[in-house]
Amino acid sequence: MKVRKQDSSQERRILTGMIVDRTILARISSKWDKGGLFRTKWCNLVGGWCVKFFNKYDKAPGRGIGSLFELWAASHSDSESSEMVGQFLASLSGEFKHLAAEMNADHICDMAGEYFNQVRLENLAAEIQQDIEAGEKDRASTRVTKFSRIELGAGAGVDILQDAEAIRTAFESKSEPII
Repeated sequence: MKVRKQDSSQERRILTGMIVDRTILARISSKWDKGGLFRTKWCNLVGGWCVKFFNKYDKAPGRGIGSLFELWAASHSDSESSEMVGQFLASLSGEFKHLAAEMNADHICDMAGEYFNQVRLENLAAEIQQDIEAGEKDRASTRVTKFSRIELGAGAGVDILQDAEAIRTAFESKSEPII
């Protein structure tokens, strides 16, 4: 297996936000794709755990991410992959305390939206290039028209049919009657 080094500070900050902050995880989980939204395999794996945890318990896993890893490692036969994921989580654990104390959910969500759109555009470009090389121009054109941006930041629109977190938040806040 070939491992390549790249700057992943943005990716790590977003993933750490998903692990420790319920608001960030709620916004991202409503947009989460089955294959993930991150560039790297390990971030998509851990992000998927966070989304499943949120969907089941309605909160961020926090320190419980270790037990999610242990469950995964117990059912995963490849010890090398298990060790790499364990090392990856250990490297993130130092950031948990630091970021949890000073995390700005709106800023992280803005960053996540920009990052996820960049990754999706890179993937789209590669798929379109493959279609063109294979002579599938109609498929490439269809991919372009089906592409949509992910909006996560403070000014993002809300899909009231899909975003359960937005619905819950709307009904939690009490409003003053006008009359």
